[in-house]
Amino acid sequence: MALSEGITFLYDEARELLKRWRERRDREVVEVPGSAAGVLDAPLSAAEVADSVVARNAESLTSLRRALIEYAEEGRVPDPGDRGLLDTVDALRRVLEVAYGQRITFRGEQREPTGSGIDVAVEADVVEGYLAGLRARGGLHPGTEVRAEMRIGRVSAGGEAVGVDLDGRSG
Repeated sequence: MALSEGITFLYDEARELLKRWRERRDREVVEVPGSAAGVLDAPLSAAEVADSVVARNAESLTSLRRALIEYAEEGRVPDPGDRGLLDTVDALRRVLEVAYGQRITFRGEQREPTGSGIDVAVEADVVEGYLAGLRARGGLHPGTEVRAEMRIGRVSAGGEAVGVDLDGRSG
């Protein structure tokens, strides 16, 4: 039941964010949509989302929503053991968290509360190419607090490990 409610909440949030962005393309900001309706551990903080953040993530939001349509609109009961489904739900949540600049936590989850900053943790034995803890095309919501922790065994010649990459500006 909780997974179904969570999927529907994220699906609806993505729809509303995309809808408001499409309707207000001539403006620089889009308001954070929706209400938690008891699904989240706390309400989302009122905020505005930079148009560039939504624009850069519109394709991901759309494709992730499509992957969840049978659960959110057609009543299919999600299997909590379906790793692929859980990964899709988590990916949609993470895109929304980057857009909103705040964590989205469901009732009963063991993670930082809704409204708090975003934490990123990455572990790798060897980095041979490019690895970013968080890569945010179009930037982040203004005022977003991001904590990135990386544990890397070795970075090979030509490799690069970056905690946070904001449109090619690393930190």
